[in-house]
Amino acid sequence: MTDNDRDDVWPPIEKGRAVPGADHLGVWLFLISLGIPFLVVIGSYFILRAYSETWGPADVDAIPAVLWISTVSIVLVSVFSHLSVKWIRVDQAPRAKSALLVASLCVAIFSLCQVIAWEQMRVSFADLGEDLRPYKVGFYLMTGFHALHVVGGMILQGWVLTQSFRARYWSLYHPGLRYAAWYWHFLDGLWIAIFVALLCGR
Repeated sequence: MTDNDRDDVWPPIEKGRAVPGADHLGVWLFLISLGIPFLVVIGSYFILRAYSETWGPADVDAIPAVLWISTVSIVLVSVFSHLSVKWIRVDQAPRAKSALLVASLCVAIFSLCQVIAWEQMRVSFADLGEDLRPYKVGFYLMTGFHALHVVGGMILQGWVLTQSFRARYWSLYHPGLRYAAWYWHFLDGLWIAIFVALLCGR
């Protein structure tokens, strides 16, 4: 991309800084609107826990060990998404691409760990019939709802990667990278809240 092309894409501003505008507000409102249903879901989990007479046998693991790997993976997604924005702000496009690729790999690891955890819990639940119904509902409600948003994040990540490899981002124009990073920070925070809820709710 030439300097003339860049002038057509973005007005001249101080290098490395974003132009504040309605797009920022729109993204924040979007994330807040996504966060409210999650608060309801997490709250519902604790309500189920409080009012369930039989929450489940104590010998059933509430937290599959693989979920610890999930947690580390999604934290790394946030870290490398942030690094991709940091590097593009100083026109280090190759480093930004590398950070995006690592973030994408961490998303794949997180998703795989979730599938493994669901299968482990399915086996645990299958042998106990109705005894674990309230906990089963709460577990799948929280993790499944989060998983739907991760799928949306994977689509966004694919788009951002494509645009990055087409050299569409540079120091003064990188809204896709920035908003993708914000989204992953949002999902990271939500997953930590869900993980803590699962730990405390058992």
